Amino acid sequence: MPKTFRQNKGFIDALLDEYQKAIEEYKEVLHSLSPQQFTAIADAVTLNKNCVSVQSVTNHTLLAGYGYLYMIAKQFGDLPYERKKEVDVSSIENSCAELEALLMHSEVRLTPKANITDEEIRNNIIKSPWGQTFDIDQLLEHAVMHVIRHRRQIEIFKTRLQ
Repeated sequence: MPKTFRQNKGFIDALLDEYQKAIEEYKEVLHSLSPQQFTAIADAVTLNKNCVSVQSVTNHTLLAGYGYLYMIAKQFGDLPYERKKEVDVSSIENSCAELEALLMHSEVRLTPKANITDEEIRNNIIKSPWGQTFDIDQLLEHAVMHVIRHRRQIEIFKTRLQ
């Protein structure tokens, strides 16, 4: 099947295409797991409660995605915007549905910014809760890589759980 791309030539559509690809790859890895592997403790020594199981990593990945959208909405005055603080990761299927919902919500929130100017990018620096600063392009690149990094982490967990 031929690959389809979003039509705008700007960075928003390019990053949404890559976000979609990263989410699809993440879902493929989830579908390769058993329900027991999904919920099993894969890293009992980590101090990060978001990284003990595939289930906890997926919860973290989803909530972070909504957090990035919230930071953008807040910076650009797209308020009111209620940040999603709970997702259903009770099963692999529900987690995949949540990943699809995140992608659709990202499209709805970001597509109106498809024609943002370089000046608007430079004039809107976003400070993250962890202290790092980003422009919207950098933050969306971070969002894509966040999914990819955690997909890789889950692949490593899978090898431990076999």
